[in-house]
Amino acid sequence: MADSNAEFWNKQGAAFTAHDGLRRSYHSEFAAILNRELAGDVLCVGGLYQNAEPGGGRQFSVVDVAEQMLQTWASRGARVQVGDARSLPVAPATVDHVVFPLVLHHITDGRAGASRQNVTACLREAHRVLRPGGTVWAIEILVSDAVYWTELALAPLTRGALAARGIPLVIFHSRRFYLSQLDATGFSEGALSYSHADQGRWYDMVQPVVGLGLRVPKVMVPVKYGLLRGVKPR
Repeated sequence: MADSNAEFWNKQGAAFTAHDGLRRSYHSEFAAILNRELAGDVLCVGGLYQNAEPGGGRQFSVVDVAEQMLQTWASRGARVQVGDARSLPVAPATVDHVVFPLVLHHITDGRAGASRQNVTACLREAHRVLRPGGTVWAIEILVSDAVYWTELALAPLTRGALAARGIPLVIFHSRRFYLSQLDATGFSEGALSYSHADQGRWYDMVQPVVGLGLRVPKVMVPVKYGLLRGVKPR
């Protein structure tokens, strides 16, 4: 499934970097937090977060499955390397921060159960490569528990519908699930901050899935936007 994700994102390329979709209202909000909090060696998995600022004691590196996307991140001054979030090509205890910018919901292997297992695997890898006292961050799109379990149950149908357009399955996880996995993978101080940015009007048209040309009223996409955080104990 890493190969199919790489193929999809290589095709997206520059179109993705210009896409604002559901995310535009909280880019600057979460970037302000990250640009203030991050220092030292910062590993971004799956791409730089939007509005990442070089300098300030930060050295960015990016691991991504898609070589086309890596060219974009390299042009912004990051060190880049091809790799999978579930098996990072990074030595243990060598980075100060790991950032997953709108990535975890894409690593599904086309199945609901695998999507949950992959979140666990990604967080374990983050824990492995972080120095003691280091922090993992994840910008994510979240749903309520009720929507989440409905989404998981409908995943086979959703997979087929997206596959017809050449788009891999995405699964938006819940707050409860993410916080439980931070705890299960050894992180302390697990926390989630929701966006307070203006999300627009209920009838604004939004694109719910990258690569899908369909646009729907925002009220049909019952999601929230959050910044997760966990600390690797010293």
